[in-house]
Amino acid sequence: MEKWQQNAVRLLAGLLLTNREARPVIPYCPTKREVLPPAHPYFKRTSPSAHGICPQRIARLLRDLEAEPRANPQCLLILRDGEVIAECARPGYDAHTPHLSHSMSKTVTGMAVGLLIDDGALSPDESALSFFPEIQVRDERVAKMTVRDLLTMASGASFGEVGSVTEEKWTE
Repeated sequence: MEKWQQNAVRLLAGLLLTNREARPVIPYCPTKREVLPPAHPYFKRTSPSAHGICPQRIARLLRDLEAEPRANPQCLLILRDGEVIAECARPGYDAHTPHLSHSMSKTVTGMAVGLLIDDGALSPDESALSFFPEIQVRDERVAKMTVRDLLTMASGASFGEVGSVTEEKWTE
């Protein structure tokens, strides 16, 4: 097996198994501009008890996550009624530490789009390009792309994972 294949296997194994001891083969170096923390917190901080949640339940959740060998919790933030009721981070991490999210962003985006569809604010059959009127396309496949195509990853668009980290214009 060639060295690049060995590195690829080690990288994938580390991603799939979330092994804390395995160091990434390919170092993560964000190329986007630094995102500075806001001058003031977006959400008011309060206690779990103020929202009828037992703090011991949150502590038990944290213990359970720590006990799970496949989990790798680094930061946790729990919102209730628009207020932060719990926030913590492992040593070496905080809310402003860049994190690799892998496919998690697809899940969160899909959930948000699902909520918009459920509220009637968006249709899955709506043209994806309707959100980007400034983009002129010549490829007929791209012109026909719908929200559903994007959600089901059936758009037919060529996509490079590296470009999602290094490019400035994500619509491209």
